[in-house]
Amino acid sequence: MKTNNTSTITLIWDWNGTLLADVDLCISTMNSLLAERDLPLLNLETYQEIFDFPVIQYYQKLGFDFQRDPFEVIGLEFMNRYLSRLDEAGLASGAYSTLSHFNEKGYRQVILSAMEHQTLEKALATKGIRSFFDEVSGIADHYGGSKLEQGKELIHRLQTVSKTLYLIGDTLHDAEVASQLGVHPILISHGHHSEKRLKKTGAVVVGDFAGIISHFNTYNL
Repeated sequence: MKTNNTSTITLIWDWNGTLLADVDLCISTMNSLLAERDLPLLNLETYQEIFDFPVIQYYQKLGFDFQRDPFEVIGLEFMNRYLSRLDEAGLASGAYSTLSHFNEKGYRQVILSAMEHQTLEKALATKGIRSFFDEVSGIADHYGGSKLEQGKELIHRLQTVSKTLYLIGDTLHDAEVASQLGVHPILISHGHHSEKRLKKTGAVVVGDFAGIISHFNTYNL
């Protein structure tokens, strides 16, 4: 259950690729679009090296012709296919037990995601973890833009209830958002960006949820 109290530590969780193991789903969904246009298909290594935010840049790297396929059209087609198969993506290994661990320690936990807000709320409920979070903040549409503005609004509220905030994610964008929001970043390398890319940020990088728990235990937080 949520803490419903004032905690000195708040964990701001990313969703896709961090708590939700949807990398394979993203690759196979995108490959269905690429194959229809005779564009090179993705594998995991290539995907983790070129996936980016805002995702329009990622589509450009993949070779989509926006004259033929406007981003607003192809982006929505991807999301429709992705969402139709979302149940195929489960929680990342160790996600539930980790959320439970920090809940028991009294940490406040929230979600900041580049997924459309109502879709995000439904997904969290379906996966059985909505009750762990005091707040959920998604974006206004399905086009995978920056979550910085939502983050600013979220931080403004959270700073009144927590002294220390951490943002836990799996991409360079998460590190950038953490930097601009003035919170501590922790990046996990089982998601949408490779460990090599993540380490270039200078942020704490861990390989799994056990590494996150270990980080907090090391500093007795």
